Amino acid sequence: MRLILARHGETAWNREGRNQGRSTTGLNAEGLRQARNLAQSLRKIPIRAVYSSPLSRAMQTAEAVGQILSLPVTPLDGLMEMDLGSLDGLTNQEMHRNFPHLLDLWRKDPSSLQMPGGESLKDAQQRAWRTLEDIRQETREGHVVAVTHNFVIGVIVLRALGLPLSAFQRIRIELGSFTTLEHVRNRWQLISLNETLHQRGE
Repeated sequence: MRLILARHGETAWNREGRNQGRSTTGLNAEGLRQARNLAQSLRKIPIRAVYSSPLSRAMQTAEAVGQILSLPVTPLDGLMEMDLGSLDGLTNQEMHRNFPHLLDLWRKDPSSLQMPGGESLKDAQQRAWRTLEDIRQETREGHVVAVTHNFVIGVIVLRALGLPLSAFQRIRIELGSFTTLEHVRNRWQLISLNETLHQRGE
């Protein structure tokens, strides 16, 4: 099975540099364009199913994909973004003011940080990985798409490669990008990471 992990398109909060965890912000005009470009880039792949985080920005992106592929979208709670708790909606400046030293801790070792009132990277990884395994059991052959979020894609890639969560900041996942994993001989392999050419008109 090949799993295409797609990140949702841009929202107003992405544009403003605000943390976006479980918030219900939808796509802006640029995000809708990115969703359409993503859908077009996947149209020739024989995809069997489309899954999505139930958060509105992901569902809007997934619906663009599902429409062009003539497939329904199945929402899965396990694909929701990491719960950022009290940090949701804050800019970096507001985080510095309200949670001194938090960004320093994040930069030193993101794996050690529990978001105030939210999840840790480990929490997010465990639930996302369970969901990935459920998808794999449901579809053992062919291609599937899962539209999700930055933190979720990052922690899944680290788990698939056997890398520690402390390496989280070494992986970049852009808006409207997709990353492909393949399950072969009882292990996951990374086929592509953060593909974005479809967003650049190339």
